[in-house]
Amino acid sequence: VLLLDEPTTGLDPAARRDLAACLEKLRRDDGVTILWTTHITDDAENCQRVAIMDAGKVVADGTAAELKSRVGGDVIRIVARDPARAASRLRERFEANPIMADDGIHVEMEHGAEAVPKIAAELGDDALSISFGPPTLEDAFLRLTGHRLSGEQSS
Repeated sequence: VLLLDEPTTGLDPAARRDLAACLEKLRRDDGVTILWTTHITDDAENCQRVAIMDAGKVVADGTAAELKSRVGGDVIRIVARDPARAASRLRERFEANPIMADDGIHVEMEHGAEAVPKIAAELGDDALSISFGPPTLEDAFLRLTGHRLSGEQSS
């Protein structure tokens, strides 16, 4: 068993890829079980199992795909001039549950492609950018804990 605590902290992208390849080789060729902790959700994408912890307790575990499937629909990411006001408008107009994240406001909605123009019209000039896509592990973390990795509660 190999225990790693935040092994990619401070590594550049190439070094992160090299480390991941080395660890995969250890797992595949030598049968080494690897347990690692990370706040970098991209690092957990290729793990066989992922456990999401909050305040020292496991709140969910499974494959990355299983955890991401717990997010309802597409995730719309919004960068706004006034994030608090934009989040309030999203709650009122769309009965959404916006979560504040490091990269903006995240909102889960079915059929994101159809929702984006409606959100853009509602927010007007307050919206600096709006995008959507399938959920990530970060989205699963936000959904399951209700707050950012830093521990702040969502708005």
